[in-house]
Amino acid sequence: MHANTSTRGTPAYNAGPIVATIVGIPAAAIVIAALNDASLPIVGSGRGALIGLWILGSIMCGQGIASMRGRFGLRSLLVGAPFGILATAFIFSALFGWSLLLQPIADAMRGSGSAVSLDRAAIVGVGAIMVVKWTIAWSSYLPRLQTQGEPAR
Repeated sequence: MHANTSTRGTPAYNAGPIVATIVGIPAAAIVIAALNDASLPIVGSGRGALIGLWILGSIMCGQGIASMRGRFGLRSLLVGAPFGILATAFIFSALFGWSLLLQPIADAMRGSGSAVSLDRAAIVGVGAIMVVKWTIAWSSYLPRLQTQGEPAR
């Protein structure tokens, strides 16, 4: 029996997107704090916040991959994987002090002229990617127009 069907053949309830959204709340708090140059309890504002976001993002991604794979098969990776690779590149760039990918984000955040750390730039960059991936995932649940000859979903 397929994991996303009940015993009667009707689709089973999938809590993955809801779990990912709930996990996204503290992730959003980390990103908002980084945008405002603030520190959060437990994770702080630098490496701790970056690693916390990495953990939360990984949980969200795991939930999203499972949900999207159940609905669309492996083709869902064609959309999600490039964004995930870019987010991982942002995180590793900050952890290893590589500014190539993060400098444009830091420059955009600078605004008032104060320096922006690579950690903060990575947090904001990863946060933007998370918003895009979350939006794509949830938009897949919107009703779609059927094309001629396509079975109803």
